Amino acid sequence: MGNAKRSSLENIMKLHIINLFASLLLMLLISVVPDTVMAASPSFSGTLPILTTGTIPSNTYIGGVQFDVSLPSGITVSNVINNSDSGSLIAFNQSSPTSARIAIVNVNQNVTNLIIMVQCSGSFSGLLLTDFVISNAQVIDTGGNQISSVSLTSSYNPDGDLNGDGLVQSVDALLALRLAVGLDPLSANALIHGDMNGDGKITSADALLILRKAVGL
Repeated sequence: MGNAKRSSLENIMKLHIINLFASLLLMLLISVVPDTVMAASPSFSGTLPILTTGTIPSNTYIGGVQFDVSLPSGITVSNVINNSDSGSLIAFNQSSPTSARIAIVNVNQNVTNLIIMVQCSGSFSGLLLTDFVISNAQVIDTGGNQISSVSLTSSYNPDGDLNGDGLVQSVDALLALRLAVGLDPLSANALIHGDMNGDGKITSADALLILRKAVGL
């Protein structure tokens, strides 16, 4: 069997699995997943996705970034990962109980977009959307010059709207399943909208949470 035919059969099998799982999700919603799974918990451990947005000038590459993150009282930054370049240098400092300073330098020469994962942990009871705020952000090129047309943005309160139509429906849960099994490439935008449990990835658990939201549970 040729590689192309084998790959096609594998994709068909994955699609069958997705369709079967999507059907089972509706039957298991109430009995398997407790209502409390959607509620905010005082105990928190999650990953804040931060990405660059804007138009970078031609023949220009990102050399580094630095920014402050306001944190809820009781939350600390435990690690920072640059998903766009694992070889870059990263430093972070909890400058106060409610703020951390993060800097990334020596980014690979050909990087035009950054996906940064800020891992946090602790205990709090606030609203995720309003409690994590980016400020004093600077994006510099490989020559050390600030790129004013590029900024940093983030959202840690994913809405489940993976297809961007302004609604949360079963199709969004299906898209999450496709991401979970590797049929579609994972993007920063998908993480922001689909990482419902804050673990820095999209799995079948996120698909289930999106489906619960779609049916009003």
